[in-house]
Amino acid sequence: MRLKKITRNTWAMKEYKKNFGYMCMNPECHFGFNPETHHIIPISKGGNDDEGNYIVLCWPCHHKAKRHSRSEEFEVILATWKYYYESLFQSASEGNEIAKEKLKILENGQERFNFRQGFTPKMGQVLY
Repeated sequence: MRLKKITRNTWAMKEYKKNFGYMCMNPECHFGFNPETHHIIPISKGGNDDEGNYIVLCWPCHHKAKRHSRSEEFEVILATWKYYYESLFQSASEGNEIAKEKLKILENGQERFNFRQGFTPKMGQVLY
């Protein structure tokens, strides 16, 4: 029996990282260096290799807490982080000054968000 080779679109992964300013999308990140593109649902477990399944994480956030071997536990969390950052970047690109300021703060590492303080974002809710 021959195994199917898993291929990744490395160009698309690099472009996704670039489009989001090489920022770790983990709102609790205190590192932020060496960003990598992570697949929310691993390709080996049926995930797609496209933007809809990518999230940018710095090296420590990508490799901590067994994100790969326990991927099912992290899918909702990672999707929430992805939605938050993509919404923030979209709002900033449309001229929203609050979103621009929030991105500036995040880029400087002065503030990170804690979703564990009893806050659960709802689908479609603006998170800035």
